[in-house]
Amino acid sequence: MTIILEGCSPAPMASYLKALGLFRLVAQQKDASCQGWWGGGHLHLKTALTKEELIAFLVDEYAPTPLVAPWNGGSGFNPDDKLDGILAIQKSKDPRFATYQAVINEIKSWPESPTVPETAGEIRAVLAKATNEFKGRKQEDLAAVLAEMDRTLPPGATWETALAEVEAHPKDRSNPEQDAWRNWWKAVKKGRTWATGLARGASKEALLNICRSRLPETALEWIDAAFALGRDGKPDYNPVLGTGGNEGRLDFTNNFMQRLAELLLGGKREETVALARAALFGEITDGLAKASIGQYDPGRAGGFNQGMEVETKDFKINPWDFVLMLEGSLVLAGSMVRRSPVDPQAQLASPFTVRFSPVGFSSGEAGEQGRAETWLPVWERPASLAEVKHLFGEGRASLQRRQARTGLEFSRSVGSLGVDRGIKGFQRYVYLQRRGQSYVALPAGSIPVRYSPILELLNDLDHLLQPLDRFLRGFKNPPASFASVRRKIDEAIFTCTQKPEPASFHALLRVLGRMDRLVAMRDRSKKPKLLKPPMGLSPGWLAACDDGRLEIRVAAALASIGRSDKIGPLASYLVGVSAEQPWQWDSGAGKKCWTGNSMEERLGNVVLRRLLDAERYGVDEPPFRGRLGLAPQDIGLFLQGACDPVVLEELLWGLMMLEWRLGGLDKTRLAWSRPVQATVLPREWCLLKLLHLPAPVQGVKIRREPRIARLLSAGRVEEACQVAMYRLRASNLSPYQATYLGRLEPARLLASLLIPVRMQARLERAVLQQPKQ
Repeated sequence: MTIILEGCSPAPMASYLKALGLFRLVAQQKDASCQGWWGGGHLHLKTALTKEELIAFLVDEYAPTPLVAPWNGGSGFNPDDKLDGILAIQKSKDPRFATYQAVINEIKSWPESPTVPETAGEIRAVLAKATNEFKGRKQEDLAAVLAEMDRTLPPGATWETALAEVEAHPKDRSNPEQDAWRNWWKAVKKGRTWATGLARGASKEALLNICRSRLPETALEWIDAAFALGRDGKPDYNPVLGTGGNEGRLDFTNNFMQRLAELLLGGKREETVALARAALFGEITDGLAKASIGQYDPGRAGGFNQGMEVETKDFKINPWDFVLMLEGSLVLAGSMVRRSPVDPQAQLASPFTVRFSPVGFSSGEAGEQGRAETWLPVWERPASLAEVKHLFGEGRASLQRRQARTGLEFSRSVGSLGVDRGIKGFQRYVYLQRRGQSYVALPAGSIPVRYSPILELLNDLDHLLQPLDRFLRGFKNPPASFASVRRKIDEAIFTCTQKPEPASFHALLRVLGRMDRLVAMRDRSKKPKLLKPPMGLSPGWLAACDDGRLEIRVAAALASIGRSDKIGPLASYLVGVSAEQPWQWDSGAGKKCWTGNSMEERLGNVVLRRLLDAERYGVDEPPFRGRLGLAPQDIGLFLQGACDPVVLEELLWGLMMLEWRLGGLDKTRLAWSRPVQATVLPREWCLLKLLHLPAPVQGVKIRREPRIARLLSAGRVEEACQVAMYRLRASNLSPYQATYLGRLEPARLLASLLIPVRMQARLERAVLQQPKQ
């Protein structure tokens, strides 16, 4: 039958791991044919068990996995730890705990385990030695503990007094002599905690190696999930389990043993059953335990403004949630891998876990401290435990034949990864430092799997952004403007992966344009230096960014203006690239002339400078030839002020990075052959543009007339039109007799002369009489 587990959902992480834990235990210990899948926001189990039999299995038959972490403080293997759980398991006669007991006894028999001081003097000697070895705050803390032990030494006690004797000594506060022993014991206990912690820290790596080599097979699944050892013996921890099975002072394994003792070794069966039903099916119950669930459920992790009090340190939790959650974490066992076969440095590869990217969630902010992030798969087809383990075992995403290393790269690879493996989506979790030094596994969205070929365009950004990132790392502290825009680029990339549509790519191109402009405006004589101009976008970006608005068309037409003899492409006048080698910077400031109080004025200055260079280099044709020409009516809309100047300028700068030489523009030309909107063409523009076309007019090559641009720059539109009429007649052409009133805004009219246009015949028909046959 199929059981729907309403208490097991993909979020928060505690609930996802609980679902995995239940699935794993049922498949391994009760019903090997069991299958699981996600549907309607809950785990579904196809099993031979009924609901009641499933509950009975947990309460009466479930044999806990022996989870231990003797390398951690608070793990139950040190005298000052909470010992309720581990002692209850050791004393139990229930055969379900036989394996757990054997593992605990094995660890306690190891001679390598940190020795426990037997006298106050031994504690004092350890602390005195450490005080001389440490510096700073730690040295001060150790010295304070030593001073407290010395100050409270009671009459009749010596440093050779056994700790057992100190602990057993009467400590009645009303008796001055006994109260002195009480105060000393308090100081000695604090010293013992410090001493055992120092000993444990010194032997931690040794204990990690010993655990892997000596513990039985039943415990190794947990060891593999918690950490992996590299060739050098150094541990690498799985972020899902904190730093080796603990989060700060919270040791997961000791809490696991305490919750087991509450459920199976001391509680009433009917209460344990009610708690199990609540954990699996979401039924309401009481009997919750006051304990911490750690990083796995941020809403119940405790802290300020987390409950009914000003500060809630511990919420009440269902012990079964914690137990099944840790059982589920074993499915996320990691392995040591290398980036390449020749790379000597191995790193832990935890399933679907990558470096943190501070993008894609509303609570993210600049400077956010993140440890890592995990993308947990949500599949909707029934799968066996072996299949699910294989899915997690292969839980790495590839991007352009390399492994995805960050959350941003993972988001780009999700489409192909999910389609290949039958995954419907991913639940993303980021490990953020939110409670002092503690981390929380914050749900950062449910990411659906959708493959779109348009996402392949994002691969262009790898070669573009890598040099840029090296440049930014060259700063001790990158300028805020650069840092802000760089972060916005990542945010825009993430949006594209989630919404692969023109609006998303349009926004990404704009923010890329902002970065390109910042780079271009920087003094290149200063260090650090960007060795080459940013470029590398393929022509497919034009279609990807085409949201149907006028700005992308005008920006693309302008950016497509290429080299005219000795005059470089438009990028030479904005970015400062070399005219002969546009993949290199020009010397000095080059020909950059992107100045002015408005976007139109800045475009006008480019017109003036290119015409001046044409005169200087003796270039016959107006240097405004582009690979993309617009329909005249689109330029008519531009003249009416239909373009948002900020959007247009950012897109223009973004398209400076497009590799126009690659071609592939036929589809774009065809799509843009129809104007965005029909409009009346201004006669003034038709007239003036005829004199700034790179092609002959009615078969006549018109001599340059630089006065027109200068007159427009001075706001004298009517005079510019008169000069144009004179030049046409002087070229043996016959313009219609018409009055040009100069109603267009002069700066915008001057800027429009730069925009490449197609359908030249339409301009000719509007201005010139047709020659007699």
